[in-house]
Amino acid sequence: MQWQKAKTILIVVFLLINLFLLYYLLPNRHTDSRQTLQYLTDALAKNEIHLRMDTLPETKDSIFVPEFSVPLLTEKQIEKLIVSPVKNENGYTNSDNTVKLEFKSNEFSYENSALENKKFRNVTVKNVVSKLEPYVKALGVEEYVYPVDILEIQDEIVVEYAYRIENRKLFDSRLRFTVTKNGIRRIRGHLSVPDSKNGFSYSLSRLETILMSLAQKKEEAITITNIELGYYFLSYTDAMVSQAIPVYRITTQSGDILMDARDGVETEERILSRSGAGGN
Repeated sequence: MQWQKAKTILIVVFLLINLFLLYYLLPNRHTDSRQTLQYLTDALAKNEIHLRMDTLPETKDSIFVPEFSVPLLTEKQIEKLIVSPVKNENGYTNSDNTVKLEFKSNEFSYENSALENKKFRNVTVKNVVSKLEPYVKALGVEEYVYPVDILEIQDEIVVEYAYRIENRKLFDSRLRFTVTKNGIRRIRGHLSVPDSKNGFSYSLSRLETILMSLAQKKEEAITITNIELGYYFLSYTDAMVSQAIPVYRITTQSGDILMDARDGVETEERILSRSGAGGN
């Protein structure tokens, strides 16, 4: 009985000690963090890279990136785009070959050169997204894409969709619809769906390391206006499954820079080194 009381007292004492340490150390940790950030911005400024602290995102030590695969479209889904589809080695077409639907890895292409097809009534910039919803659903990506740009060019309306997977963007993936009053004239872009059960866990470099790596490579002055953690595809020819890597998209006054969040290599360099590694 005495031991039980003593154990209870020890638990309470240790709890109070932990609360005291948390109260004492937390302000110091925040101070160290602010000092680190200030040191970072000062060091970057010496390299003519200007950064506001409020542009820095919440950082992570690791991230799980799912594999991506091409959605398997059913015959009913295909018929949403092609009446009486005929399968061929590249995809599908119709009987007179005026409508073509093709797959190449996760690249998707649809072309309708017919003068008449499934018409849209009174299609406008304001209602085009709602009219496209059944077709986006037929492609199996309705959970992952959202419209980012709508342009009206002469008698055509172009709607561009981007991908968002678990609140993170696929920076290099787009799906573009070209629409006329006669219906969908053209679709170009990527068809990809994530597989949450399969993928890769990556350790991430500290954001300070990424930015200092950028500072060493860039010769011109840069003003950073936003930093966002997302994904970037490493596509493989004729593969039905694609791998993505975690990247930071660093938005500057002159455009976006994608840096591999694992080691700070700029994404274009990563692609060039990988594509050149296969032979002489």
